[in-house]
Amino acid sequence: MSPGRLVGLLIIAAVASSLVSVAASGIFLGLGLLAWLGDCWKQRGLVLSPPPFTWLLVLFVFLTALSAAFSAEPLHDLRHLKASIKFMIPLLLATYLTVSLARKALFWIFGIAGLSMLAGFVQFLFSEGINLLDRIDGFMSHWMTYSGQLMMVLLACAAFGIVQLKSQGGGGRIKSLPWFFLAALMGGILVLTYTRSAWGGALGGLALLTVLNLRLRWTLVLGTAAVLVFLAMPASVHERLVSGFDLRDTTTRGRIDIWRSGLLVAMENPLTGVGYSSVAEESLKYRRERDLPDWAYQHSHNNLIQIAATSGFPALAVWIAMWLKIAWDFFRIRRDRKGDVFVSVMTAGSISVLAAFHLMGLLEYNFGDSEVVTLLLFFVALPYVLDRGRDHRETGSGMVRKES
Repeated sequence: MSPGRLVGLLIIAAVASSLVSVAASGIFLGLGLLAWLGDCWKQRGLVLSPPPFTWLLVLFVFLTALSAAFSAEPLHDLRHLKASIKFMIPLLLATYLTVSLARKALFWIFGIAGLSMLAGFVQFLFSEGINLLDRIDGFMSHWMTYSGQLMMVLLACAAFGIVQLKSQGGGGRIKSLPWFFLAALMGGILVLTYTRSAWGGALGGLALLTVLNLRLRWTLVLGTAAVLVFLAMPASVHERLVSGFDLRDTTTRGRIDIWRSGLLVAMENPLTGVGYSSVAEESLKYRRERDLPDWAYQHSHNNLIQIAATSGFPALAVWIAMWLKIAWDFFRIRRDRKGDVFVSVMTAGSISVLAAFHLMGLLEYNFGDSEVVTLLLFFVALPYVLDRGRDHRETGSGMVRKES
């Protein structure tokens, strides 16, 4: 096995295993990094073909490190930066992953997510009614992580179904059904997590995926079907959704207070924030409501507010610019490769995953969820891998970009 293929397989294993265990994912990522370093040593140079957004990613990590250095607990916050090693995932995938390996990775992700979905269904069957503090979580330790994973995989699965629908002619309708069915099952289990932020992310992502890939009549049909399915849901689902707009609801009122507290922390420390370890303590100084316990203020339940509070507004600006750059690249790839159904549709799938992630991030700090971000980074790398598939040749050390 070539060193390049070994690195690609290990990083795929790191992504796929994140659906089961963060520890296993970390082990595979570590092995992948060692294999990459071995390849660099063998080639007597840096073997890396980073995607265009890499410089923004590096700048964001630098600003985060700068914030940690100026925080109240710099040693603790700098140690926390070790989690940034996962940002090597899209860089290594863009360097080593082939199109065929990308397809296999998708199947592994769909399969493991399917098993996790079944585990969640079994948990629901044996649960004792609805308990918002003890919800189904599949193979994960928290329902928020579980719902975030299901949300992204069901979108990718739906995109893969659209690929079959568009590329197989008349027979494509039959071949697409299993993928749409699997996506629908994941959507059903996602509903059972009672995680409103993931519901919103999934619906927004599905709407975008449909608009980008299907004709207007199918968009209207699927939109109507989604409304009818929601209306057929149990009253508990309706109540859970409506409570998010009710200011008399304890969790809604408490969440708004958490947002307000986190924003005040950011405004008081606009350049570097207060660091990861201090944001909870600082937020408690600004709280008004007493509906939620102190531990609920451990983060701001919003990506934008949390990053501003921990790392400052300059880091937040770079973070936003990075995602805008990625989205711009994805739309460019989709435009340039519109003749290739697999590339254009799966790129639209990655666009919908990004949209869903950020919609969910308006209500949760999912950028701080390692398992969710690991899976997200695969879908960030996927369009670059598919686009570069025509511009690479496979060598003993992996993928080397041809110069024009």
